Amino acid sequence: EKATMKKLKQLHDMQTFQPVDGNELSRQQRKDALASLMFLKEKRNGEVKGRACVDGRPQRETIRKEEAASPTAATESVTLSSVIDAHERRDVATLDIPGAFLHSD
Repeated sequence: EKATMKKLKQLHDMQTFQPVDGNELSRQQRKDALASLMFLKEKRNGEVKGRACVDGRPQRETIRKEEAASPTAATESVTLSSVIDAHERRDVATLDIPGAFLHSD
């Protein structure tokens, strides 16, 4: 429950969703609405982490893949960059920006 509330608070604080009254939506708008899914996972340290995502399958018929896809780095690109960094003895740092996808336009 704590992990779920933490994730929902994050979505609320970042104004991810705009609440609407379902009774004010047209039949087509209700049909086009996407379901939000919440997954909980227990990490190795015992902490429970919440993940929220949207079931985008209904969009496949109306939105081109290029417009709906999340930008991610290819594994090969990350590996190649890491090999170059190691070869050149570069200092490398990584970081996690909680909810980074929520900050994008």
